[in-house]
Amino acid sequence: MTDESMEELATEAWLYGYPLVTAAMTKRSMAAVPARDDARRKAPVNQFCYMRSTPDASFTEVVSPNADTLYSSAWLDLSDQPLVLTLPEFGDRFWMVPILDAWSDVCAVVGRRENGPSAGPFLIAGPSWSGAEPSGLTLLKSPTNVNWIIARYATSGPSDFPSVNRLQDDTRLIPLSEWTGDPGDYSPTSPYPPTPIPRRRPSTRSTLSAAASTSLCSTR
Repeated sequence: MTDESMEELATEAWLYGYPLVTAAMTKRSMAAVPARDDARRKAPVNQFCYMRSTPDASFTEVVSPNADTLYSSAWLDLSDQPLVLTLPEFGDRFWMVPILDAWSDVCAVVGRRENGPSAGPFLIAGPSWSGAEPSGLTLLKSPTNVNWIIARYATSGPSDFPSVNRLQDDTRLIPLSEWTGDPGDYSPTSPYPPTPIPRRRPSTRSTLSAAASTSLCSTR
């Protein structure tokens, strides 16, 4: 293999793997808590955290958040089983719930433009799941086991926050094995211990090795 071919192959490998590493590190940072912490915008894997007010200058998770939108965020691990996403009645409010795969591509999105004032419940499944789809659930299939949901709710300002907060509370994730048909039957608990955050910035090599060793970003 020529030096030019090796350089081209290395570039392709980097472009393929870097988004997975970025997703893994972002997930590690935002899910490193034993319980939901809305103030810090963190929650364990497979649980939502709810941003109760519009972002200020301290918000650094993503660039350029909207100033007229409240968010609900959840990192998913679908390697064990699918999750049921339940949503409230939104009335005339604009809303959307995009689901990003491990490459940060939107693999599914539901919202007012497509669904109107209400939608769901939905079954979010990973690439290897092949079980029977329960009656009453709409299947959303992801090409990766790691996913990021960033639900968005339009708001007219602080006086409107309590109304949106109630909609956030009714935006829920429930493991399929615990789904009874009633979202109120489930209280979220974390099956995962919080992931420690490295005190020092890891090298690119160690980061890539760590990401490659985990099955969470598997597309199988």
